[in-house]
Amino acid sequence: MTIRSGRLKWYGISFGQLKVSIEELASKLEEFSFMPEEEISKGFKLERVSEKTLHAKFISKMLVEQVINLPVGGEFVQVIAEVSTIDFDIELGRDGYIRVENPPRSMVQFFNSLALAFEFKCSIEPVEIDVSKALLLLKERLDGFVVNYIDVSCVWLGNGVQLRAALAGEVGVEDELKKLLAEKASTIEGVRFKFVSDGLVRNIEINRRAGMKIIRSLPDEDFRLIKSSLIESVII
Repeated sequence: MTIRSGRLKWYGISFGQLKVSIEELASKLEEFSFMPEEEISKGFKLERVSEKTLHAKFISKMLVEQVINLPVGGEFVQVIAEVSTIDFDIELGRDGYIRVENPPRSMVQFFNSLALAFEFKCSIEPVEIDVSKALLLLKERLDGFVVNYIDVSCVWLGNGVQLRAALAGEVGVEDELKKLLAEKASTIEGVRFKFVSDGLVRNIEINRRAGMKIIRSLPDEDFRLIKSSLIESVII
C-alpha cells in the first residue's frame, strides 16, 4: 500500500473523561451519513474501521445558481450542484488525533459537523510539534536522511530585533544553521528532507503546525515511521 502525494494535517481530538471506542465513533458518523439523493446535504461516508482507526469522508453538497450571459444579449440562470469532500482518519490511542488529507482553507463546517455527530462531547484543537525532536527521531528511522531546507524564527539578536531565516542546500544545512545561530535560541518552523526508500529518493516537508507535504507517493511503512515521529514530538 502507498500513500499518495499531497498535504496532510493533524489535529487533536479529546473526549475528556469519557471512554470511547473507535466502533462507537464509527457508529455516530453513520448516523450522520451523507444523503446523495437530497438536493442539499452534508454528512459522512464511513470507508473502513480497524482496531484503533477509522477512515471516512465528509461530503457537502449545495445548489448554486449560476448566471450565464448570452453572446446575443440576455442571460439565463442554471442551477448546479457543488460538492466538496474531505478525507480524514480518526485514531484513538494514548491521545486522539484527526488526520485530514489536503485540508481546505476553512475547516469550520467539517469540525462543526464532527462535533454534532459526537453530540458535542469532544474538543478539537490544533497540534504543535517540536520539529527538532522530530528530526532526531527521523534520522534514526530513515535511510539516507538529509535535511535540505530549514525555516527558523524567534531568533533574538538583541535590542528587540528578531530574525526569521531560511537555509537551503543539498547537505550540511543543519550544521550551517548551528554555526549561524551560535547557540542562540530559535524555533524551527518547518523543514524539507529527503531519504532513500525502495531505491528511490523521497522528499517530504513537515512544519511545527503538524502539517506534512508528500512530494511523491510514499510506501505505507515509511509513512508510519514519519507519522509516529511527528506524534511522538507533539508538544503537550
